[in-house]
Amino acid sequence: IDAFGHSRVLMKFMFQDFLGSAATQTTIYATPLITLALLGPAANAVYSMPFAAMTGLDLLFVAVLTTFTAEASRSPERIVELTRLVMRRLARVQIPASLLLFAAAPLLMLPFDPSYREAGTEVARIIALAGIFRALMLLYETVARLQGNGPRLLFVQGLNMVLVVGLCFVLAEPWGINGVAASWFFGAALTALVTAPWLIAFLRNPEVRVGPLGEVEPETLRA
Repeated sequence: IDAFGHSRVLMKFMFQDFLGSAATQTTIYATPLITLALLGPAANAVYSMPFAAMTGLDLLFVAVLTTFTAEASRSPERIVELTRLVMRRLARVQIPASLLLFAAAPLLMLPFDPSYREAGTEVARIIALAGIFRALMLLYETVARLQGNGPRLLFVQGLNMVLVVGLCFVLAEPWGINGVAASWFFGAALTALVTAPWLIAFLRNPEVRVGPLGEVEPETLRA
């Protein structure tokens, strides 16, 4: 409560964070349900296997972001330094891992029935590439959460939900399960592009501390 100045401010942030988290969960679980509704159970079976396998890559980066959140919460003056460190981890680990999964998708699908393999491989490749953009999006969400910037956090998570769910209905019919996977990719890519300028502006100000409500205040003004 002290960090936010007032309990009402804290409650408002928690409500915004809750809504944003609900939007994120909706995004994750909507695509298999939409696939089932629009394309049928057979298509959903082909889509769900590579989707579950490839989105597991998110957990790798989420683990990094959890550590980042804990450390930056204890040392807010290091938030820019730590953000840059996470960006380096993204470049050295997450991006190569996504590209490796893209290349290895046919091998990863070998254990499955041949009728699933070909279509599932394309889905796996699309979602693997989406992991790069999702990592950038998740990094910005973490920074916004550390800032206590509930409106921007909710905006980013809500935008991704609207893009993914909306594109599912647009692309599923003409492209089949590849269209559903493409909605996951384009939703992540467009959200990452929207948030990129904010993240870059933040990283270009190493002498700036971030206030609890997301205000950016020069260090000298806080003395």
